[in-house]
Formats: sequence, C-alpha cells, structure tokens
Amino acid sequence: SLAPVGAWVALTGSVSWGILYLSLGLMTYIAGFDILYACQDIGFDRDQGLHSLPARLGPKRAMQVSSFLHVLTMAWLGAVHVSFGLHPVFLLFLAAIGVLLILEHWMVNPRDLSRINLAFFHINSAVSLLLLAGVLTQSFFR
Repeated sequence: SLAPVGAWVALTGSVSWGILYLSLGLMTYIAGFDILYACQDIGFDRDQGLHSLPARLGPKRAMQVSSFLHVLTMAWLGAVHVSFGLHPVFLLFLAAIGVLLILEHWMVNPRDLSRINLAFFHINSAVSLLLLAGVLTQSFFR
C-alpha cells in the first residue's frame, strides 16, 4: 500500500494528502480481505501457536474487523476523490466498489467459508480493476 506514496515522491519530490489517503485506502482494503482469507486457516494457526487475528478473535469477530476496515477503505477512497478534485464519474466507480465489498462480506460468513476463494480472487480482482478504471475514466472528463 506504500507503492503509491513511493511513486508520488519519486515523481514529484513531495507528499500530498490525496496520495496518503490512497495508500491508507489500499492498506485497509488489503488488510480487510487478508483477514477474510485468513479465516480459513484458523485451525492451523491455533495448532501452530500463531496469533493471527482470526485465530485470536474467532471468525465472527475477525469478519467484523474486516468489515470495519472496508468501511474505512470507502472513506479513504472518498477522501482521494475530494483531495484530488476528481470528476464525479469517479464516484460511480467508488459506488460499484462498495457494492462489491458488501457482496464479498455477504458471501463469506463464519459458518460457511466455502466461497472464500471466489470472494478473494474474483471480487478483489474486480475491485482493483474498478479503481483503476475509475481513475482513468475520470481523467477523460477533466
């Protein structure tokens, strides 16, 4: 999640709030889906004495933390929109990302982790592509 800051500093020689918000958005997005994915390893983590968040808190509470992180993701990405003065079309992509994050959390629940790979690999890929498409598309409207 620090790659945007590193690239920004390399290109501009400065740091902006917008790029920090983007990095925070990426950090909370990545942490949120990593927690969901780690829920399938709870037994192994506990057997090996590993202190992953799902092993410590249990799957229900870990998923609540993941949901909270994804709410923060949406807030940080909204702050990116405001900070950089992006075109309103970016908000359409942001809304689609929000729908996908909700779908991801609906698909994976503490009692049924069978759809975790679908949520992890497919939905997260779509979220990443939507964020890229949102940034590229809004630039055409400027």
